[in-house]
Amino acid sequence: MEWVYLILILIFIVWSAQMVLSYKRQASALVAQVEQTQVNQEDVVQQAENYEAQAEQKKDELKELEQKVDELAAKEKDFQGKIIGLKKREAARRPTRYKVENPDEPSGGG
Repeated sequence: MEWVYLILILIFIVWSAQMVLSYKRQASALVAQVEQTQVNQEDVVQQAENYEAQAEQKKDELKELEQKVDELAAKEKDFQGKIIGLKKREAARRPTRYKVENPDEPSGGG
């Protein structure tokens, strides 16, 4: 009967060793997955920071361009005002011209 207990003890030891090795394999696989996830997370965080920095640059560029547009619109309005003023001044200086027909030519024009 002692040999039956020895066999049962041996089977229990083998089963326990198998369980421990199985858990170790699973744990190492999970550790590898966790490390890969952390690496991916770091990459995503870095990409997000880069995109945020680019977005800030684009916002600054947009603000600068909007200011330039406003400045150019003001200049355009100023120039249009000057053109209108010059046209009015030129119209006041220029005498009205009437078409004078040449008495030698017939008025038919042909």
